[in-house]
Amino acid sequence: MRITKSLSTCAVLAIGIALSASAMASTTINFNPNGTGAPGVQVGSFDWLPGNAVNIGGNPPNGLTVGSKMVILSQSLLNSAVAPDGSTPVPVPAGSEFTFVMSIPVKVVSVFGPNSGAYTLDLQSTAGNFVEVWESAPDSNMLAGTGFNNGKRILYGLITDGFGSLNTSPCPGNVASVQFDQFPSLADNDFPGTNTVCATGSTTISVNVISIDDGYFPGFTPGQLANLKSFFNTSNIVPFNQQNPSRLFVSSDAGAAGTPSPAPDVTPDLGAVNGAVQAGATLDFQNQADANQAFQPGTDVAGACRVTYGGNDKNGNIDLTKFGSACSSDKIKDQNCYTFGGQVGAPTADPAQGGPFGEHTHHNVSGPAGDFVFHAGTHSAPKSTRITATACKDPGACRQARQTPGSSRSTSKGRGHSTAWTPRRALISPRWPGTRCCLKARTARISIISVWTWTTTASLATRRPASRPTSRRAPISLLRI
Repeated sequence: MRITKSLSTCAVLAIGIALSASAMASTTINFNPNGTGAPGVQVGSFDWLPGNAVNIGGNPPNGLTVGSKMVILSQSLLNSAVAPDGSTPVPVPAGSEFTFVMSIPVKVVSVFGPNSGAYTLDLQSTAGNFVEVWESAPDSNMLAGTGFNNGKRILYGLITDGFGSLNTSPCPGNVASVQFDQFPSLADNDFPGTNTVCATGSTTISVNVISIDDGYFPGFTPGQLANLKSFFNTSNIVPFNQQNPSRLFVSSDAGAAGTPSPAPDVTPDLGAVNGAVQAGATLDFQNQADANQAFQPGTDVAGACRVTYGGNDKNGNIDLTKFGSACSSDKIKDQNCYTFGGQVGAPTADPAQGGPFGEHTHHNVSGPAGDFVFHAGTHSAPKSTRITATACKDPGACRQARQTPGSSRSTSKGRGHSTAWTPRRALISPRWPGTRCCLKARTARISIISVWTWTTTASLATRRPASRPTSRRAPISLLRI
């Protein structure tokens, strides 16, 4: 079972039969490597094998400058989980493997030598931003760069913070470059004719976990899941001495549904000397990457975070920096067009006063999924759909009559009641990536997940998307209580 949660700054979490949700540290978590959902074992971190990273665009003409942009693609295979004592390995079961792929858009903030720079996460980039962890039968091939995003996706996240650096220096013997592929020996060279500069560095990222598979990660409460974070700390080095360089990388994720997984589609363009400053084309800079991963579950914060929201949108991937056309312009009706709206926290979220209260309505007006209305917590929905809990994830920004920070996010999740559903084709799980909406059954009972964000100006907020940065969506206004 896949559990989806929010990307949350000021987030509302409502849990129950109608659910609404919204310095690096790590916490012990339950991990079941067999995926059965049983409690499993306590682990403190994941230790990934030395893998690969490539800075796409990391070797531009005449070298990096402040403001240069690149995308770091990385992939590896799990060596073992690590017990809370920090040293005892928890082995991967025979017959299975765990892998990750990630894409990190970054911009250079300082330069301290030839193609030596420090970088931070570029939140304005339209390039891929994701982390995925997959489980499958053993089939990954580091040299080929294949088999890292197939099988079953068990974790999906969005990178919200990151920084790092890569520093070139003379190679041993004070030479400018050496053989690029030295694994497992100089004699076994899979990249003949390619040399490399020598470099070391590191990359650290913080990931808001959007969805996990609770068969592999059991025991999270809804409150912990709503703000679940993961951290990757990666050491980078080149030449390759402990691992084969990969020939292919993955530049895009498998979307909200986790299927289908895209095939590896990026072949690094390194030139004759990987990482060497040159005056010609924009090249890439590939390095060996050794990552470890930790987790930090969220906690419930008591409070009464109220939000009123609404919108009119259509199916499609999302560009965080652009708005697309509204449903009314979709003349062909080949996408799912819907309106939605509701509120959480009014008249109160206090259980002592009969709360929490809230409601959500989603009307799919047209498109492949047909015409239906989903209700959770409204007067037109059964009483069993009422919201049962709410928690404010940012108490300062969520105070009434207080302007929120520049960008705040909230997520709704619910199992409610649908009416007037007229399916136009057999479709069990249509995807609406714009709101992470999923039909879970053909019957009138539907599980729905909505994700929306808003940027506040006084009391008026302009809705912006919070999903895959690939295409466009419509501008929507809403009022915040």
